[in-house]
Amino acid sequence: MSKTIKQYIESYIAEGFTLAQARNLTAQLIILSKIGKSTFADSVLLKGGVVMYNMTHEQRRTTTDLDFDFVRYNISNDCDIKLFVDILNKKILNIKLALTEE
Repeated sequence: MSKTIKQYIESYIAEGFTLAQARNLTAQLIILSKIGKSTFADSVLLKGGVVMYNMTHEQRRTTTDLDFDFVRYNISNDCDIKLFVDILNKKILNIKLALTEE
């Protein structure tokens, strides 16, 4: 990532996205960048709206979530999810991810 978070958000807004959409796209970019630079790069399978959005060259509406499956990695409880986030937070992009409850 060569820009600041604010610059990414501003560039999405300049492309015509709303502030909420720009924030979602920026968050997705951060998470996907972290996954790509982690030991999970070959173990995460993207699916759903984010894939369709990119396959249609941004012609479909943006998605507000990330759907992915793990290949050769078992997530069976909250501890496994916390471990996944902890691994993504280790020296990757100097941006920390946090789990929140909805």
